[in-house]
Amino acid sequence: MMTQNMQTESESYAEYLEEKYLPGRDLYLNKLFYPRVYRELGDGSVVDLGFGAGAFLRFLKGRDRACQGIDSNARFVEMAADFEVTLDDITKLDTLTAPIENAVTDNVLEHLSPEQIDAFFSVFSQKISKTGRLIAIVPDAKGYEKDPTHVTFVTRKFLEPLCAKYGLKVEKFFCYPFNSRAVGKVFYLNMQIFVITKAG
Repeated sequence: MMTQNMQTESESYAEYLEEKYLPGRDLYLNKLFYPRVYRELGDGSVVDLGFGAGAFLRFLKGRDRACQGIDSNARFVEMAADFEVTLDDITKLDTLTAPIENAVTDNVLEHLSPEQIDAFFSVFSQKISKTGRLIAIVPDAKGYEKDPTHVTFVTRKFLEPLCAKYGLKVEKFFCYPFNSRAVGKVFYLNMQIFVITKAG
Protein backbone atom coordinates (compact mmCIF):
# COMPACT_ATOMS: atom_id res chain seq x y z
CA MET A 1 0.00 0.00 0.00
CA MET A 2 1.26 3.51 -0.90
CA THR A 3 2.12 5.91 1.88
CA GLN A 4 3.61 9.36 1.80
CA ASN A 5 6.53 8.13 3.88
CA MET A 6 7.61 5.53 1.32
CA GLN A 7 11.26 6.07 0.42
CA THR A 8 12.31 6.03 -3.24
CA GLU A 9 15.28 3.82 -2.26
CA SER A 10 12.98 1.05 -1.02
CA GLU A 11 11.95 -2.10 -2.87
CA SER A 12 8.31 -1.29 -2.15
CA TYR A 13 8.72 1.97 -4.09
CA ALA A 14 10.15 0.07 -7.07
CA GLU A 15 7.09 -2.19 -6.99
CA TYR A 16 4.75 0.78 -6.65
CA LEU A 17 6.33 2.55 -9.62
CA GLU A 18 6.05 -0.52 -11.84
CA GLU A 19 2.40 -1.07 -10.90
CA LYS A 20 1.24 2.50 -11.46
CA TYR A 21 2.22 2.71 -15.15
CA LEU A 22 -0.76 3.04 -17.47
CA PRO A 23 -1.38 0.95 -20.62
CA GLY A 24 0.13 2.69 -23.64
CA ARG A 25 2.78 4.43 -21.54
CA ASP A 26 5.73 3.08 -23.54
CA LEU A 27 4.16 4.09 -26.84
CA TYR A 28 3.53 7.63 -25.60
CA LEU A 29 7.02 7.98 -24.17
CA ASN A 30 8.92 6.60 -27.15
CA LYS A 31 6.87 8.18 -29.92
CA LEU A 32 6.00 11.56 -28.41
CA PHE A 33 7.50 12.54 -25.06
CA TYR A 34 11.07 11.30 -25.29
CA PRO A 35 11.63 12.59 -28.85
CA ARG A 36 10.56 16.03 -27.59
CA VAL A 37 12.95 15.84 -24.64
CA TYR A 38 15.71 14.50 -26.90
CA ARG A 39 15.61 17.65 -29.02
CA GLU A 40 16.70 19.68 -26.00
CA LEU A 41 19.90 17.69 -25.47
CA GLY A 42 23.25 19.02 -26.60
CA ASP A 43 26.16 17.08 -28.05
CA GLY A 44 27.88 14.38 -26.07
CA SER A 45 26.87 11.67 -23.65
CA VAL A 46 23.80 11.66 -21.42
CA VAL A 47 23.46 10.84 -17.72
CA ASP A 48 20.00 9.81 -16.53
CA LEU A 49 19.90 10.87 -12.88
CA GLY A 50 17.32 8.75 -11.10
CA PHE A 51 16.60 6.50 -14.08
CA GLY A 52 13.93 4.43 -12.30
CA ALA A 53 12.60 1.64 -14.52
CA GLY A 54 15.09 2.61 -17.25
CA ALA A 55 12.69 3.70 -19.99
CA PHE A 56 14.75 6.72 -21.07
CA LEU A 57 17.98 4.69 -21.04
CA ARG A 58 16.34 2.21 -23.43
CA PHE A 59 15.22 5.08 -25.65
CA LEU A 60 18.75 6.52 -25.75
CA LYS A 61 20.24 3.11 -26.50
CA GLY A 62 17.82 2.79 -29.40
CA ARG A 63 19.26 6.01 -30.77
CA ASP A 64 22.84 4.77 -30.31
CA ARG A 65 23.45 7.58 -27.84
CA ALA A 66 26.20 7.17 -25.26
CA CYS A 67 24.46 7.12 -21.90
CA GLN A 68 24.73 6.04 -18.29
CA GLY A 69 22.45 6.18 -15.30
CA ILE A 70 22.46 6.47 -11.55
CA ASP A 71 19.73 5.63 -9.08
CA SER A 72 19.48 5.31 -5.32
CA ASN A 73 17.21 2.26 -5.61
CA ALA A 74 19.21 -0.98 -5.68
CA ARG A 75 16.40 -2.88 -7.40
CA PHE A 76 16.34 -0.44 -10.31
CA VAL A 77 20.12 -0.72 -10.65
CA GLU A 78 19.87 -4.51 -10.67
CA MET A 79 17.11 -4.45 -13.28
CA ALA A 80 19.18 -2.20 -15.58
CA ALA A 81 22.25 -4.45 -15.62
CA ASP A 82 22.42 -4.23 -19.44
CA PHE A 83 23.26 -0.54 -19.15
CA GLU A 84 26.11 1.40 -17.59
CA VAL A 85 24.42 2.16 -14.28
CA THR A 86 25.55 2.70 -10.71
CA LEU A 87 23.99 2.99 -7.29
CA ASP A 88 24.39 6.59 -6.16
CA ASP A 89 22.68 9.39 -4.28
CA ILE A 90 21.55 12.28 -6.48
CA THR A 91 22.55 14.72 -3.73
CA LYS A 92 26.13 13.41 -3.81
CA LEU A 93 26.88 12.06 -7.32
CA ASP A 94 30.03 10.40 -5.99
CA THR A 95 30.25 8.03 -8.97
CA LEU A 96 30.28 10.81 -11.60
CA THR A 97 33.78 12.11 -12.21
CA ALA A 98 33.92 13.36 -15.81
CA PRO A 99 32.29 16.70 -16.65
CA ILE A 100 28.61 16.13 -17.38
CA GLU A 101 27.64 17.05 -20.94
CA ASN A 102 23.94 16.24 -20.68
CA ALA A 103 21.85 15.18 -17.71
CA VAL A 104 18.17 14.37 -17.30
CA THR A 105 16.10 14.21 -14.13
CA ASP A 106 12.75 12.80 -15.17
CA ASN A 107 10.19 13.02 -12.36
CA VAL A 108 12.90 12.97 -9.71
CA LEU A 109 13.26 16.39 -8.08
CA GLU A 110 9.71 16.43 -6.75
CA HIS A 111 10.60 13.43 -4.56
CA LEU A 112 13.27 15.45 -2.75
CA SER A 113 12.98 17.99 0.06
CA PRO A 114 14.01 21.60 -0.71
CA GLU A 115 17.22 20.96 1.22
CA GLN A 116 17.99 17.88 -0.88
CA ILE A 117 17.28 19.75 -4.11
CA ASP A 118 19.66 22.48 -2.94
CA ALA A 119 22.31 19.82 -2.24
CA PHE A 120 21.79 18.33 -5.69
CA PHE A 121 22.32 21.65 -7.48
CA SER A 122 25.33 22.40 -5.30
CA VAL A 123 27.13 19.23 -6.41
CA PHE A 124 25.76 19.22 -9.96
CA SER A 125 27.03 22.76 -10.61
CA GLN A 126 30.54 21.50 -9.87
CA LYS A 127 30.27 18.56 -12.28
CA ILE A 128 28.51 20.07 -15.30
CA SER A 129 30.74 20.98 -18.26
CA LYS A 130 30.94 24.57 -19.50
CA THR A 131 28.54 23.79 -22.32
CA GLY A 132 26.57 21.13 -20.47
CA ARG A 133 22.87 21.10 -19.76
CA LEU A 134 20.32 19.58 -17.45
CA ILE A 135 16.82 18.70 -18.63
CA ALA A 136 14.72 18.71 -15.46
CA ILE A 137 11.23 17.25 -15.86
CA VAL A 138 8.71 17.63 -13.04
CA PRO A 139 4.93 17.32 -12.81
CA ASP A 140 2.70 20.36 -12.79
CA ALA A 141 0.11 21.00 -10.09
CA LYS A 142 -2.34 18.16 -10.77
CA GLY A 143 0.39 15.58 -11.28
CA TYR A 144 2.15 16.71 -8.13
CA GLU A 145 -1.04 16.33 -6.08
CA LYS A 146 -1.81 12.89 -7.50
CA ASP A 147 1.23 11.08 -6.10
CA PRO A 148 1.58 10.93 -2.29
CA THR A 149 5.34 10.23 -2.59
CA HIS A 150 5.92 13.76 -3.89
CA VAL A 151 7.60 16.10 -1.42
CA THR A 152 8.34 19.43 -3.16
CA PHE A 153 6.27 21.21 -5.78
CA VAL A 154 8.95 22.43 -8.18
CA THR A 155 8.17 25.53 -10.27
CA ARG A 156 10.12 28.15 -12.18
CA LYS A 157 9.77 30.48 -9.20
CA PHE A 158 11.38 27.82 -7.03
CA LEU A 159 14.17 26.82 -9.43
CA GLU A 160 15.42 30.12 -10.85
CA PRO A 161 16.89 31.56 -7.63
CA LEU A 162 18.29 28.16 -6.72
CA CYS A 163 20.06 27.90 -10.09
CA ALA A 164 21.40 31.44 -9.75
CA LYS A 165 22.80 30.54 -6.34
CA TYR A 166 25.05 27.96 -8.00
CA GLY A 167 25.98 29.75 -11.20
CA LEU A 168 23.31 28.14 -13.33
CA LYS A 169 20.30 29.48 -15.20
CA VAL A 170 16.97 28.31 -16.61
CA GLU A 171 17.68 28.79 -20.28
CA LYS A 172 14.33 27.46 -21.47
CA PHE A 173 11.03 26.46 -19.94
CA PHE A 174 7.95 24.83 -21.43
CA CYS A 175 5.19 22.36 -20.59
CA TYR A 176 4.33 19.14 -22.40
CA PRO A 177 2.17 17.83 -24.00
CA PHE A 178 0.27 21.11 -23.59
CA ASN A 179 2.40 24.23 -23.21
CA SER A 180 0.12 25.73 -20.60
CA ARG A 181 0.37 25.95 -16.82
CA ALA A 182 -3.42 26.24 -16.73
CA VAL A 183 -3.77 22.77 -18.28
CA GLY A 184 -1.39 21.44 -15.64
CA LYS A 185 -3.92 22.32 -12.97
CA VAL A 186 -6.41 19.78 -14.31
CA PHE A 187 -4.42 17.31 -16.47
CA TYR A 188 -2.07 15.25 -14.32
CA LEU A 189 0.16 14.08 -17.18
CA ASN A 190 1.21 17.62 -18.13
CA MET A 191 4.88 18.06 -17.32
CA GLN A 192 7.04 21.13 -16.68
CA ILE A 193 10.37 20.95 -18.51
CA PHE A 194 13.38 23.08 -17.60
CA VAL A 195 16.54 23.37 -19.69
CA ILE A 196 19.27 24.43 -17.27
CA THR A 197 22.77 25.54 -18.29
CA LYS A 198 25.77 27.39 -16.89
CA ALA A 199 25.01 31.08 -16.34
CA GLY A 200 26.90 33.44 -18.63
